[in-house]
Amino acid sequence: MLIAKIIIKLFGKKVGTDELNNSYYEIGNRRMVYYAKEAEPSAIPPLWHAWLHKSRISAPEGDEKNIPWQIVAHANKSGRVNRYYPKFKDKDLNTRESWIP
Repeated sequence: MLIAKIIIKLFGKKVGTDELNNSYYEIGNRRMVYYAKEAEPSAIPPLWHAWLHKSRISAPEGDEKNIPWQIVAHANKSGRVNRYYPKFKDKDLNTRESWIP
């Protein structure tokens, strides 16, 4: 991680930052992101994700808005304390019958 940070700071050209303060860099034809906090790729905004994967040529401008069908990116919560866990009711559990051959 330290080596990547040094390489980005020495050779990288800063292209911009997003609303989460992640910094985006370009080194030659490679595009990279330096995360402000925890490295969480699922929290990259859609416009910056498109730029990283070369679906768009230019980096998003500050005043650019998402297309209406795009939602705000949220971090993937799998494996964490606040993950999604379905709520079962007692009646749902008692209505199941085991299979008897």
